[in-house]
Amino acid sequence: MIPPETAKDRSRLAPTGAELAQVIRLLWMSSYVAQHGTTTAVTVDVLLRGLVSAYDRFMREGRIAADPFDAYVPIFEALNWAAVVDARLATHYGTVEKPDWSWRDRFAGGEVVAGFRYARNSAQHDWADPLLDVEGCQ
Repeated sequence: MIPPETAKDRSRLAPTGAELAQVIRLLWMSSYVAQHGTTTAVTVDVLLRGLVSAYDRFMREGRIAADPFDAYVPIFEALNWAAVVDARLATHYGTVEKPDWSWRDRFAGGEVVAGFRYARNSAQHDWADPLLDVEGCQ
């Protein structure tokens, strides 16, 4: 249950992009390149910057947009960045052939990434509306 004083300001319930990145960055102390040698793979820091940029843009502008399109663009982008970060970490803790999705269970905050991935998959595969405000969901 959302406390009445907080219900009017739901933005206080959501982490900032920087807080979200901090949780993920704690999980990933160095880039893929440092861990595995030279590669053409994009570093996790770049992926996190993309996620933070899209997430902050949604929190700053998309949530108050008059036109739903202006909210959909940054939220879809943030959800996709989060799914890529999740897949990257699963590959880091497992392999490309056998990703280890249990990485989320090893770290506080890992469930946040799983939630982003669920929202992304629901929006892209089931055409669910990621902007739908469902009572009881935070």
